[in-house]
Amino acid sequence: MMEILSALLTTAAWFGMCMIVFSVLAVLIPLHPRQPLWRRESFLDTIYWFLPSVLYAPLSLAMVGAGLYLMHGGDEQRIAAFVKQGYAPIATLPLWLQFVLLLVISDFIQYWIHRSFHGAAFWKFHAIHHSPKEVDWMVAARFHPVNFIVSSIFVGTLMILLGFSPVLFAMMVPFNYLYSGLVHANVKWSFGPLKYVFASPIFHHWHHTMSDQGGNMNFAPTLAIYDWLFGTFYMPKDKLPEQYGVDSDDVPEDFVGQLFYPFLNPQVQEELHAARTPKEYAESVPSQENAVIAAHAEPAPAVSETKATSIPAGAWSDTNAGNTPSTPYVDAP
Repeated sequence: MMEILSALLTTAAWFGMCMIVFSVLAVLIPLHPRQPLWRRESFLDTIYWFLPSVLYAPLSLAMVGAGLYLMHGGDEQRIAAFVKQGYAPIATLPLWLQFVLLLVISDFIQYWIHRSFHGAAFWKFHAIHHSPKEVDWMVAARFHPVNFIVSSIFVGTLMILLGFSPVLFAMMVPFNYLYSGLVHANVKWSFGPLKYVFASPIFHHWHHTMSDQGGNMNFAPTLAIYDWLFGTFYMPKDKLPEQYGVDSDDVPEDFVGQLFYPFLNPQVQEELHAARTPKEYAESVPSQENAVIAAHAEPAPAVSETKATSIPAGAWSDTNAGNTPSTPYVDAP
């Protein structure tokens, strides 16, 4: 119980800090100037922000504890030594280098996990994250529990098994809160020449557009270089992302409905109906910058041709209230 309370307080502190930092940036250098700081779906996103403290934190501790117990045969001294410094060869490296390696390896794994969640088998879990019609820092936490467990807890457990100390993960908490919030924030930053190395807000906002506009590109959570290497980098010149959401437009707008959405719709209707290959993206936006996309072209899976009506990003929450379903929000059980 104390662990949950401590996690809630930590989350509340970071929630408040992110709200201040990214609200100020959204006012000073907004990507979409007309987008309000508190959106129609912000209350729902707040629930998702605090869900890890109640559900995932205990689950993560249980998984890590069980793994350490099995790894070290229940030897408390060996477990304590590992928690403090990990084990060789990772433990012999300087702490800063361990941090860099952890970021590079975990980001590589999450890149491929993210791409798999855009496939037909797992899309309905990930569609929850893509469902908002307006994107800001709060959307960073909107993940279905299955998506979160696979993308975060599974990767974290794997990194520990590779020898990275759990203490290192505690050090990454501030980085994760701030960077995930930044790439979702309503901020007009591209990072200039570093955009091929690090994910920027504009880079990730393209990922939240419709599937035929960039929604099947830019999968890396932190290191955009993986998208460049594997042919999924998309940031056209002199153009900014506009429409957000999912093509099928059937994702419930309440918390409980979203939890059951992937299970109550067993026949996955591939909403990636207009997905293009990287080469087709390059041809649709001809420029020297996009030539790299064509060079790394990969075939796209067969998809449906049906497209549902989507709400344009210009229909901001303060004027769009009458055009969207009036499903009430439901608190987490």
